[in-house]
Amino acid sequence: MRKAAKAWILLLLIIVGGLLGTLLGDALGVWLPVLARPYEAGLHLRELNLAGMATLQLGIAFRFNLVTLLGVILGLFAYSRM
Repeated sequence: MRKAAKAWILLLLIIVGGLLGTLLGDALGVWLPVLARPYEAGLHLRELNLAGMATLQLGIAFRFNLVTLLGVILGLFAYSRM
């Protein structure tokens, strides 16, 4: 398999694992609140005012819980078994 195809499969498995982990963590959070507790990591740059004509805001944020991390790890494990 080509390297580009392998990279897309890895990215897809990580995203799917993270999404399923988030959904499962939110569902199980009813019984175990520690599983649904959100953690946030991100980069937020302040507003950049461009001569009063335009305003530019840049930033990225990731919100995850413990089961999200488990889903990402399982996605990486599934990729390594391919």
